[in-house]
Amino acid sequence: MTPPSEKLAGSLDALRSLQEHGVVAVRRVVRSGSRRRPAGSDLECRQARLEFAENYRNGAIRLDYLTRHAPFVAGELRRQGRLREDDR
Repeated sequence: MTPPSEKLAGSLDALRSLQEHGVVAVRRVVRSGSRRRPAGSDLECRQARLEFAENYRNGAIRLDYLTRHAPFVAGELRRQGRLREDDR
């Protein structure tokens, strides 16, 4: 088993190598481009998450479906203790 200090050193070496080859610069460009989403996209995402949660709560979809298609919504419902009685 590799000690954590050696893993960290290896990770830092790998990051330096990536920086030297421009991969980090590409990552920055991709991140900056992701900020230029259409104005309605955040609202649409929130509405989709709300719809998933409501469909689960009213019994239209099951927890396994929700977990596959909206894992973060399923996790948040679980964290908040809002799972249906039959899924607890």
